[in-house]
Amino acid sequence: MKKLTKNQFDQALRKGHGRALMHVEEHGIGKYLPLLEQACLTNYVYDPQIEGSRFEWLHELIVASGKKSHFLNLIKEHLPQSTNYNDVDQLAGIAECFAGHGDRELVDTLYENFEKFYLEFKDSALIGSELVYIDGFEALGFTAKIIAQNDISEKDQDIWFYKYCCMDLGKKRVDAFLSKIPECQLWHKKIKADFKDYFDHGSSISKPAPNLDEVVNWLDNAENAKRPNLLKFAKIASKADLHFLYKRMQKCTGTQSLWRHLQIFGSVPPPNLDNFLFILAKSKIEYRIRMSAFTALAQIKSRRIRQFAFDIIKQDPKSIFDSAFELFRKNYMKGDSKFIEEALRTSKNPEDLHSVGLDLIALFDITDDKSFFNCAMWVYENTPCSFCRFSAVGTLYDWKLLPKEIQAECRFDSFDETRDLCKKRFQSRS
Repeated sequence: MKKLTKNQFDQALRKGHGRALMHVEEHGIGKYLPLLEQACLTNYVYDPQIEGSRFEWLHELIVASGKKSHFLNLIKEHLPQSTNYNDVDQLAGIAECFAGHGDRELVDTLYENFEKFYLEFKDSALIGSELVYIDGFEALGFTAKIIAQNDISEKDQDIWFYKYCCMDLGKKRVDAFLSKIPECQLWHKKIKADFKDYFDHGSSISKPAPNLDEVVNWLDNAENAKRPNLLKFAKIASKADLHFLYKRMQKCTGTQSLWRHLQIFGSVPPPNLDNFLFILAKSKIEYRIRMSAFTALAQIKSRRIRQFAFDIIKQDPKSIFDSAFELFRKNYMKGDSKFIEEALRTSKNPEDLHSVGLDLIALFDITDDKSFFNCAMWVYENTPCSFCRFSAVGTLYDWKLLPKEIQAECRFDSFDETRDLCKKRFQSRS
């Protein structure tokens, strides 16, 4: 492959493109070493809950760079100083990878800093799960005593730590081991009960859809009332209920109340197509208000909405960052892809790029229109989200339009699903 420029390599590291790893394997790390250092110390993952982590990919980059000792010392120095949860999680993951390949230099650093970060972030899985993966029951005894002594974790975090331990070591063995540690017995009893309640509740109990009174209570008292499941409400709401709520929304005086009302019409068509939502979509009161107005209008198939999409994007090109493309979901006509492609633009704000990417992916799925090729390539190159990139790659492959050079670099992507997709499909063609 052609050598990447400094900026190209930096962007590839930030987004997780496979070309970063290909570059290091073919050209070495050279003067780009500081960029890889920063990528290890700073978690660039856009949405860790959706995308997972990149520590295995970063470990591959480190090994390919030939600078293993340098990075071992770098992580040993910087891990104790980290102040960001996701950065600590990534560094612990890289340490786990090193240990898995026989390099235990960082294991002591993990032990030394487990209690510090546990007290700071109240998450027993942070470093704890890595230690248990590396050292098994020895690490479980060490971490469990600290957790039981302090017992300050958020309930869900302890549940997930316990689950990770059971997955790695076996539930019966974990329970037998913890039951024999006197200072852990109360915590163990509590976490077993919490674990059972959490997963039994999630798998067997389905809450009924909220009624109109519950929704109104949340609209008026959102700070004190739990948000109801608006998707379920939208499915059972009567026309009269929706008319009532729509009229209520038109009388809102504050942006917070207005935004809450708009959430109702994010999954069900508004009962009226009057000027109200168009005015909100044109306004710049607040980003989330405008975005929610676009989403509400996108629930309706209408020539007026289709024309509005063209007009608003022409008048305000940045409206695409507020989900203006969403207006085409039910109003797309063949040939509109050219306009959409020409309206694309970049932004320094990852949220803007992610928003556009999500709207485009939805259009790919709905229309299955191959004329969106350049738009799919835009998503691949620009989205900060590796899951969205994976979706774009899958679409291009299904259309038989995935360029060979992109197929090649996807096998080195930071996102496992993208790698697996291209590896399997390469094999099927060979």
